[in-house]
Amino acid sequence: MGLILALLPSIFAQTTNEKQKPLLVPYAAVYVGGCVSNPFQFTAGVQKMTKSHFNLAADIHYWNTNYECYCDDEYSKGRWSSITPSVRLVFNSGRKMGNGFVASVGLGYMFARDRGTEQPYIMDETNSGTTLTGEAINGKWDFNSLAPSASIGVNVRILRLPVTFDYILYMAKSTEGWMPAAGGIGIKVGFHQFQKSKKHK
Repeated sequence: MGLILALLPSIFAQTTNEKQKPLLVPYAAVYVGGCVSNPFQFTAGVQKMTKSHFNLAADIHYWNTNYECYCDDEYSKGRWSSITPSVRLVFNSGRKMGNGFVASVGLGYMFARDRGTEQPYIMDETNSGTTLTGEAINGKWDFNSLAPSASIGVNVRILRLPVTFDYILYMAKSTEGWMPAAGGIGIKVGFHQFQKSKKHK
């Protein structure tokens, strides 16, 4: 009995250490979204991975593209770029780190640059198209805004690397109010090789 009591502190310490071995895993992601000239968006960050179902991550999202848009009786053409640093809470359903259903909510701050032109247009019923009217007016719609985000997807391990297939959406308050500002379907790869699982006979 005395031997067991003497060993309990060391056993507890080992168990605690095993459960509290956080891994800081850097990752990179690419997302595709939006009907624009460059739908590819990029994210780089780091995530703390433990045996807990909840973990923290921090990343930076970047997007740079040209666009054309017919909406609200105006033809808009310009260039958009944004940088969004975020922190997020990540939920993973799997028993193993890097496996299972995954979802996250994040809060960031978007620095957006939006420059271009606006020009009125009318629908041309004869040619079933549009006709530009008036003069093109240069516009500047830059904004900085809080940018909440959410994602949902699935984690797998490929070549022992944690890989996530997910959909993410960033919201932000532009000059026209709150609206979806970035996001899409993508793949995220963590740069850490997990050890092979030991098979028990």
